Amino acid sequence: MVFTASSDCPFMEELFCHAALLLGRTRREMRARTPSDQEKVMLVVQRQLQEALALQPVTLEHLNEIFRRFPYSVIAEIWQSEIEEKEEWELTHLPPILELKKERCDTILELIQQQRINTLLRGAKFPKYTARGQRVKKKSWFVCLSTNQRSLHYGDCDDKNKLMLDCSSKIAVCSILTLVTGKKCPHVRDMRNRKADQDKIDLAFSIILDGEPRSLDFIAPDQQAFDYWTDGINCLLGKFLHTF
Repeated sequence: MVFTASSDCPFMEELFCHAALLLGRTRREMRARTPSDQEKVMLVVQRQLQEALALQPVTLEHLNEIFRRFPYSVIAEIWQSEIEEKEEWELTHLPPILELKKERCDTILELIQQQRINTLLRGAKFPKYTARGQRVKKKSWFVCLSTNQRSLHYGDCDDKNKLMLDCSSKIAVCSILTLVTGKKCPHVRDMRNRKADQDKIDLAFSIILDGEPRSLDFIAPDQQAFDYWTDGINCLLGKFLHTF
């Protein structure tokens, strides 16, 4: 644009005139009246000039067109966006905030782990299924973690209550090899890909054991029970929570 200005129309003089017109228009947009308002207007005009010149206009007409694309409202949006980006960067990079987040995260994680263990200690009733994933009518089984957290006790119960009819069965936590979910569970591997079966597969989990029985197989009654119990078992195994 410097080189396209005519000899009888020096560039700097023309730029000053257009900037003065921009100043008046911006002052009206901002309804500036007080001295402090005028200072804000100058800051806005400065940014308008920066944005316009950064686009490298080749003529004064092009410059005016760009000025119209950057009224006060657009500059205000740009500044707000920059403030939000700066705040977001600070929340993810400043050492004091990172340290605080780590402390809070560790505390929250400990609370969640304890809540998951408490869920296992209270125990829960699960619908009973055959080895091939068929629901056993009117039959459920109850599972709970022992108070010393060394074994899982389980036994049959009916659908109306959680009282175990036989509480002699138990497995030692130290005999648990791993926890698997979904299609990896032995009791749902042969299920078809029907919608009803897929719902069961999504809520299935198995405790794989070192000995007999080879596994303890579950199908949770709902997603929350699935999340809490798989998290709780992972806590017993010293693994990370998958749902946190």
